[in-house]
Amino acid sequence: MNNKLEYQDLFNKVTTLEDINDDLIFEIINNLSIKEKIILKLQGSIEVGKILIYGWKGRLPFYLFKCPDHGYQINYPSGHYMSLHCPKCLDQKTQPTESSPEPLMNDIKIEA
Repeated sequence: MNNKLEYQDLFNKVTTLEDINDDLIFEIINNLSIKEKIILKLQGSIEVGKILIYGWKGRLPFYLFKCPDHGYQINYPSGHYMSLHCPKCLDQKTQPTESSPEPLMNDIKIEA
């Protein structure tokens, strides 16, 4: 049985990165074969399909992997070394925190 075809059917409804949510990840995890679960455990990631996101020129391979902080996630390889990065960790890094040394733009007051 080729689960990639089944995953591709799930990915056909994905048009933006926001469409990749916990429900989709849960559905893919539940459909993994024993062989795929072993590969995921040993290699740390497994390709689950190619997705064409709106505005992109071609399909990119997307991988299922386990983030130590957020559990299983799906993303595409990025950067010079084509690394997998957890989208939730990236979101946390871009969100300002209370201990952030620089004020937000809406917090800056200009005095004349």
